[in-house]
Amino acid sequence: MTVPRLLICNLSLNFFGDLNRVIEEIKRVLRNRGAFICSIPVPERNLKGSTIHGKLFSENQLKELFAMNGFRFTAYNLKNGALLYFRAVFND
Repeated sequence: MTVPRLLICNLSLNFFGDLNRVIEEIKRVLRNRGAFICSIPVPERNLKGSTIHGKLFSENQLKELFAMNGFRFTAYNLKNGALLYFRAVFND
């Protein structure tokens, strides 16, 4: 069985109820050295006060959650409204 090396999640991570459980599942699927690429709205980038649905996490909270689960977290310095773009690489 081939192991995925890349998972992508665009504009939906904030709609899952238990983010820790989601991260555990990402880790299970990716295995060693796989990458998770994501775009998600974060409150500190919502400078226009837009209505954002779902549960919001700050960039630091996301970084911490992924790090606690064995991921190396890298935020991309891209500006697009309230969106944070990041990569989390699992280091089993």
